Amino acid sequence: MGFGIVVENFLRTLGPTMAKNPIQFQSGLSLTKFLEHYGTEQQCRDALFRLRWPEGFVCPECGNGTYCVITRSKRFQCNRCHHQTSLTAGTVFERTRTPLRVWFLAIYLITQRKQGISTLQLSRAGHGVRSCFLPRPFGERSG
Repeated sequence: MGFGIVVENFLRTLGPTMAKNPIQFQSGLSLTKFLEHYGTEQQCRDALFRLRWPEGFVCPECGNGTYCVITRSKRFQCNRCHHQTSLTAGTVFERTRTPLRVWFLAIYLITQRKQGISTLQLSRAGHGVRSCFLPRPFGERSG
């Protein structure tokens, strides 16, 4: 009797085999495909808009769904209560000066490896470690 058959018989005695973890074995997104979807700042802004407001814009103050865009400041203004909000307000990207495309690429690189990626590797990839991961000194405000 071969070793393979012995192992197979042993595994049968253990009962039903464990199912594959669908998260662990899902197909990844290649860097090329990632850049096709999130390579520009506008693509990242559109993706964040869809993630933040899947049913369309909703004012955080009054719940209204109609708005206008203030192009100079890139803010959304509610047509009912005139409350202004930015796309990144209330998210992990709030008050960042780092472009969204840099954040998206850093998140992609971190999540593509089981062990993640070091800050040194990120900085070699062109992402300033200080601008992405280190907090601003207390009291410093973004413009």
